[in-house]
Amino acid sequence: MNQYTAIIIDDESDARDTLSGLLNTYVPEIEILDFADNIKAGVEIINKNQPDIVFLDVEMPGGTGFDLLQSFKHPNFEVIFTTAHSNYALQAIKLSAIDFLLKPINKDELIIAVKKAIESINKEQLNRKLETFITNITNKESQELKIVIPSTNGFRVSILKEIIYLKADRNYTHIHFLEEKSELASKSLKEFDDMLSNKGFFRPHQSYLINMNYVVGFTKGANSTIKLHNNIEIELARSKKSEFLELFGK
Repeated sequence: MNQYTAIIIDDESDARDTLSGLLNTYVPEIEILDFADNIKAGVEIINKNQPDIVFLDVEMPGGTGFDLLQSFKHPNFEVIFTTAHSNYALQAIKLSAIDFLLKPINKDELIIAVKKAIESINKEQLNRKLETFITNITNKESQELKIVIPSTNGFRVSILKEIIYLKADRNYTHIHFLEEKSELASKSLKEFDDMLSNKGFFRPHQSYLINMNYVVGFTKGANSTIKLHNNIEIELARSKKSEFLELFGK
């Protein structure tokens, strides 16, 4: 069994002890090197220990876990966020394909998160995900946000404004880009809908999610359709018609 190193950064001693105990019991391949209870100490122990994984609380005295990450221009470690706040910047976290654990931490979710972190380490996918996350938390324009699109053999980082629409394919999703290329993502359309519904995307049909910035027309009738950039036509479900027209003040 390969061994991987980790540090835990959390201002609550009980939370540090609980997570440490869970790791020792259920994920023995993780060796905990050190602990910190604030941002400054966290940066210091990361630089000192060069861990594979950092378990990082979101809210701490003197700043947030996000502030800590911005101290590293090219992070060379995997991050797993821990937070008691279910809505705290989770959009940015999800877009970047970084894992987070809600407190109290569930052992099964911890095991899955560590497994995914180790896979990223072995595939050397660390920097792009963290750099994408740091870009997203400092960017105020939703269409300029970046998204990590996972596939069966890796991932692609794209800007939201590059995506015209997404189409469901069972538990996968075909993503269609401005460059008239598509990519198969190993996530369901529902997962993308959860991430993008407040980022300028709309779900006109159970099988589609569209970027509203590329709507160029609408045809009503028994089978209403939405016309997108590049002469793309998407079916508009009857149940979604009123909601769609309201977006245009109709």
